Amino acid sequence: MKSIKFNFMKTTKLMRCALGAVVLAAFGLVGCESPDFYNIDAPADLQHKIDSIEAAKPNTGDTTFLTYEKTIIGAEDNSTAWNGAHSDYFKIPANKLLVLEFINYGTEADNWNNWNLAVDVVRENNADYTPENGSVGYFTLRADGYGWGNSDFDLGMISLDYPDINGNGDIWDDFRATMDGAYVTIEIDHSVTGNAFVTATAVGTDGATLIETYQQPVPATEDIVAFLVTDHSHFEMKRAYLLPSKVTV
Repeated sequence: MKSIKFNFMKTTKLMRCALGAVVLAAFGLVGCESPDFYNIDAPADLQHKIDSIEAAKPNTGDTTFLTYEKTIIGAEDNSTAWNGAHSDYFKIPANKLLVLEFINYGTEADNWNNWNLAVDVVRENNADYTPENGSVGYFTLRADGYGWGNSDFDLGMISLDYPDINGNGDIWDDFRATMDGAYVTIEIDHSVTGNAFVTATAVGTDGATLIETYQQPVPATEDIVAFLVTDHSHFEMKRAYLLPSKVTV
């Protein structure tokens, strides 16, 4: 009886393995050392969970993922006025490059109804981060190629690569339309040379790419802080992480 029972169980296991092999074969996974995985369009709540897990990774090689509390910055109807809402405050040590990835939304009424980036000194009280004209730590950079800052700020250092999509000689009507819903990646490189190098790349839903750059002196060894500021706009944070600086000499 024990022998019969053992054989029956063994046969059952073999049948399960065979069934599993059939299922794997149906997905083309049998005999493949590196199977192809296919992306699916996940629901918004699932995608948010995936993004949260990704952001929670403390360190992957040279990439240090940062956690943040605010996923949506500003009212989603773009009613939050200038300086009405800030993102989390991201500290950038010397010789590190901060990357902020987010979706930008604006009213399209004015060029400045988009993202603003403030780069400041480290402050003990978050309420002290107020990037008003003339009272910012280092500088505030706007998406439309404008800004202000301390005595080192130089408007002439802002460079824009904004295409004239409509071919009418006016880049700003294209800019306003492209920026609403654009996926924006901002890099702030805190170089040990004593400069901050900013590169902002926006990819619109129409596929157009807008690039803005700026650089300005900052302390070579002290930490600096960067954060996003609304102006009848709002942002949906996707990722924030630190990389090694690209400019060391």
